[in-house]
Amino acid sequence: MYSTLTISNFFIFKSWEETGVSITPLKLIKIVYYAHGWYLALTGKPLINENIIIGDYGPIIDSIYVEYKNSRNKRIKKTNVYFESYNRINDENIIFLNKIFDIYSKYTDLQLATLAHKKDTPWFQEKINKGSELSNDLIKDFFLKKSNENELNF
Repeated sequence: MYSTLTISNFFIFKSWEETGVSITPLKLIKIVYYAHGWYLALTGKPLINENIIIGDYGPIIDSIYVEYKNSRNKRIKKTNVYFESYNRINDENIIFLNKIFDIYSKYTDLQLATLAHKKDTPWFQEKINKGSELSNDLIKDFFLKKSNENELNF
């Protein structure tokens, strides 16, 4: 399990490395959410040390939201802290995170949000419990179902 900051910094750095620009806070939250979900499904363990919150507009990761809320829909600025992420993540998980980035980075932040809002998603099932934690078991079951539908190949 990693700190949310370590995983989010990995994706911010990866975005700079691959595209030359960073990502928006919304896109970052969604990519970290999808990485966490797939990791739960594939390993049975959480990827990040933080619970997902049921927000008004989808799954929220508080630490990312708080860290970058002033950026709103602007891209996150690059800082030196992003480079530390590679040192904290083992090689097997780097491969996993690169695969997640390759799959989900091609979507816009709004497209990723739309995917997280579909009727069969954990957020949609629990959205009446706004402000509560989204169960890792519910997230894991959803992504296990997706893995059985060959939605992600590892």
